[in-house]
Amino acid sequence: MDSSCGPDDYQHTSTTVKLQKRLAPAVTLIGLFLASCASSPKDALLVPSRETHGYLSLLSPAVIGLFMQMDTLDSVGYTAWRKARLEDLVAVIRVPVDFTAHLPEGGTERQSGVIYLPALRQGTPRAVTWVVFLKGSEFLRDAVPSRGKAVETPLMELLAGMGFAVWAPDYAGMGNGAGVQEYGVPASLAASALDGLAAARTWLSGAGARGEEKSSETGRYAIIGYSEGGVAALAALQAATRGLIPVPGLTLMAAYPMAALLNLCTGPDMGPEYEIFFAIGWARAYPAKVRLQDILLPRIIEKVVPLFDGKHSGDDINNAIAFTVGKPLADVQAGDIYTPEYLQALARNPGSVPYYQVRIAHALDRWMPPVEIPIVLAATPEDTVISFSQIEDYYDRVKEHDPATDITLIRLAAGTHALGAVEGFLYAIRDLDRREAGCRPDQVDSLR
Repeated sequence: MDSSCGPDDYQHTSTTVKLQKRLAPAVTLIGLFLASCASSPKDALLVPSRETHGYLSLLSPAVIGLFMQMDTLDSVGYTAWRKARLEDLVAVIRVPVDFTAHLPEGGTERQSGVIYLPALRQGTPRAVTWVVFLKGSEFLRDAVPSRGKAVETPLMELLAGMGFAVWAPDYAGMGNGAGVQEYGVPASLAASALDGLAAARTWLSGAGARGEEKSSETGRYAIIGYSEGGVAALAALQAATRGLIPVPGLTLMAAYPMAALLNLCTGPDMGPEYEIFFAIGWARAYPAKVRLQDILLPRIIEKVVPLFDGKHSGDDINNAIAFTVGKPLADVQAGDIYTPEYLQALARNPGSVPYYQVRIAHALDRWMPPVEIPIVLAATPEDTVISFSQIEDYYDRVKEHDPATDITLIRLAAGTHALGAVEGFLYAIRDLDRREAGCRPDQVDSLR
């Protein structure tokens, strides 16, 4: 992964939106997302326990083993844990929530997300640990948690069925948010995660919850995300631990920023659609620094940028890029997207380019986390979307800064970005459940 924040030639075959389409096949093959096309309820919806049981049943070693080696999951006792967990999954209550999030450009935006709660057994109150679950990249405004259409939805429901309270934001410009996405902007992602968590906690405390939904808090929370969600997870961790967005009354158990683009610089495998996506998002978040007319060619601004409205798919956008440039997407180069002036300035002196300046200033790969917070990085070395080396470099940098830092690097056995998402989430869920069991003396030994 090039750490210069400069554009590269797009030398690799790219016929679809890579992040979306590389995730979807794995999801389909394993059968996780049979129920993720549910309609968008306006009020609380009960997800029966047979659905969460069905998800975990499908995630058997026999099925997963068809697509990846089981070594990494076996190292945390996945097989025995899954068998034990199948016996005690509960129904899940799904509650869409609107909230107010602060924006990097100033002011606030009305955003949306969803809470997943374990249904109470026989009306018996229980204390819940929060999981902030942060989704990956999406172009479509409605393919989000609050609509029940995020590809990760079944995993969110599974966590709630295990007894956790899950908060999943849609992000700025998605769901009920206005305007375009603030794609890949750490401050925006962190606000969606943590401002939304505050609203979810307020709802749980009684402002919105009915009697059968009321639960107390254990005082613990965790953060989980993959790909763009990995960026959001590390950004939320940074905001929480630095006090930029306080999380009063909760102790962070662990953070799982997986397959995250930590240096905020796109590489050749991400494709021109993501170069444009980043520029649009950062121009919205930092309008005083980033102006599209200083970065993108007029024809791209006129013909392609309007399609990032949340109503057009990645295929629509890629077709528009190819048509506008007049060549196959696989042959599109930086000069077909960016202005000559921008490319020349970037080549001469990157530090003089405002777009470069703001991204470097907000990059996450130089931030040193607190020593005591457990952090689990995870990615597959064969990933061609997010370079494993940048994640490994971050781990080495943190350990060199302070060897006592509680950070772990997990090399996922999956060979693609998509399968890495399935493996990474399962590893994180199982590892988190182990940590939670250690905090609950009543949990059975097989969950530890």
